[in-house]
Amino acid sequence: MNILDNNFENKYNVPKYNPDTHYLQVSKSGYFRELTIIRHHIKIASDYYWSEIQKAYNIDLFMLTPSVSSPMGPGNDSEAIKIKFGNLNTYLVDSSQFGFEPIIMNGIDKAYCYLPSMRGENPDKRHLNQFFHCEVEIKGTLEDLRPQIEGYIKHLAQMMLSQKSILKKISINYEVSIQKLEAIINKKNFEQIEFDDAVDLLLKNSFSQYVNQTKHGIDISSKGEYELMKILKTNTPVWINNYDRDRVAFYQKPHKYNPTKVINADLIFHQF
Repeated sequence: MNILDNNFENKYNVPKYNPDTHYLQVSKSGYFRELTIIRHHIKIASDYYWSEIQKAYNIDLFMLTPSVSSPMGPGNDSEAIKIKFGNLNTYLVDSSQFGFEPIIMNGIDKAYCYLPSMRGENPDKRHLNQFFHCEVEIKGTLEDLRPQIEGYIKHLAQMMLSQKSILKKISINYEVSIQKLEAIINKKNFEQIEFDDAVDLLLKNSFSQYVNQTKHGIDISSKGEYELMKILKTNTPVWINNYDRDRVAFYQKPHKYNPTKVINADLIFHQF
């Protein structure tokens, strides 16, 4: 749902931001009241899935950190937010990833949190610069991880279907949203496509403007991902596997049989 769209703001009476009155407008807004209830159920569903079904430990870490956990790189314009806490020069946390890694390497195989993240970037239709973030760190391979992530997405979809009365009030296209949530639940396994095959599909369908080719490798823009989902004609998320090594974050593991690739996957969702 695009809360920056004018038609959407008018339809749901989303208040325009005013620093002097925003807290009052939000508290009176029926739209934000429904979002608050949905957020409550997302938190409960997340805790239940990861702690009760997947047997992960809930570990809420720090809100401040001297280590910047979101690496700068191609396609990433996020910056850490500096603050002064007493006499300490530090940053707001944008991810618990680096805090989780030593925990996972020392006796706990699976941990998760549901905490706020703060990022120094301008919000747009695709990204927020402050949000609650369910993060999970799991010891194992990508193939160990994949079914657990798919299970989590299906669990959240099931929760959303249990809140149809609220969904009807906040959804731009309620009937389409219901159809896609049901499609996610009923899909046995989400589809997968190799990154190189995704690039080829975009090029063959005349979307070369969304494929960034450099001497260090290739990446796909967010608009390219959107067009890719239209080409694939699917209502369920799709995994894109094995991106180019020099176009992703430094910590991603090189592929055993192709050092120009990494062992990774992005889960791409169709727009609701």
